[in-house]
Amino acid sequence: MSHAPLSYRRALGFVVPICVFSLFLAAAVISVTNDIYAFVKPDEEITVSVDSELDTAEFAVLLGKSGVVKNPFAFELYLRSKGKDGEIPYLRGEWILNSNMSYRDIILEIF
Repeated sequence: MSHAPLSYRRALGFVVPICVFSLFLAAAVISVTNDIYAFVKPDEEITVSVDSELDTAEFAVLLGKSGVVKNPFAFELYLRSKGKDGEIPYLRGEWILNSNMSYRDIILEIF
């Protein structure tokens, strides 16, 4: 019986960190998924202007700073996955976007 408390402590030493890591991972996945698909995002019109050449990462950061996207890195990856990263340096103009737009809606509005 004297070994039981030690084995419980060892088990907790493995289980607790795994549970904490799982919670952080789940929160990150939920946050990024919400940003991509716009399940629950605030409703605010935002004007975005591009008047100089930007690469894909700079464009994603611009949308992040303006509040259109929450996760610029995820948006950059999304642009690359849709083959739009080559068109970003040629973008010029002004768009009225909404903070509740999905990534797909943003791309449809800009391109």
